Amino acid sequence: MSRCFLGIDGGASATKWSLVDDSGNQIVSGKSDPIDGHIFDPNSKARLHELAREIKDKISETPTAIYAGIAGAAENRVANTGIASIFKDVFPESRIEVEIDVALGYRAAFINRSGIYIYAGTGSIAVYLDKAGEIKTVGGWGHLLGDEGAGYWIGIRSLQEILLSIERGEKSDLETPLKGRVAMVDFESIKAFVYSQPRGAIAAIAHDVINLSQSKSAEKILDEASQYLVDLIKRTELASGLSDAPIVFGGGIAQPAMLERIERKLDCKLEIGTADLSIAAARLALATS
Repeated sequence: MSRCFLGIDGGASATKWSLVDDSGNQIVSGKSDPIDGHIFDPNSKARLHELAREIKDKISETPTAIYAGIAGAAENRVANTGIASIFKDVFPESRIEVEIDVALGYRAAFINRSGIYIYAGTGSIAVYLDKAGEIKTVGGWGHLLGDEGAGYWIGIRSLQEILLSIERGEKSDLETPLKGRVAMVDFESIKAFVYSQPRGAIAAIAHDVINLSQSKSAEKILDEASQYLVDLIKRTELASGLSDAPIVFGGGIAQPAMLERIERKLDCKLEIGTADLSIAAARLALATS
């Protein structure tokens, strides 16, 4: 009987999953709504159950092993047994391993080498391996405590600049990203949007801000964002002792315009992570079986 392996890349903006065969070739894949590892929140816990059942309904075989990289999971894999047990309820015959999503990003970026993986999607965080070969993170404090320079931060900063323009009775050059998102560009509409939408919807504004041309306000915000990410890299270099290691930049904010800003400030080259993380996760499940 042939074996198959399931990989899950679960983030705050979306979830992707892939099933591969014994040779690591993709059999089937899918995309679903966001998930996170905050199982102390009943809604997050229910969403994990929902995802597991959703995947089970779409695959015809029982995976030999499952590897899941999930936003908000613990840095220490042992601490993720609660999340693993949710998948175990639906896949009782599968071996299951759960890590924080950026650990998956690191492992996909540095298969046969070591370095620093900086992730900027909805939030921001950096990852490295310590001398014992354990995943360590820097940053990643969440949108209420940090995550500066990433999508949610850029989205909120853009909205703040628009509100300041409204107060001054001026038209902001940042209004374009709001088209289709708010009924009117005024305080009440922006307030309703911010307090009614998930973090991912606010973070999505960042993509449009990054692509704005000839906007002084966008340039100011993106310069601030890139400096925060540069500071995160420097903190990681200090914590890891890696001063000249390769740096891979991943996540939705890892776009050429942001890459160029960071490279100028650091005076070095970065790589943009291009791996399909759901396939990488499935192949990790295969490799550890």
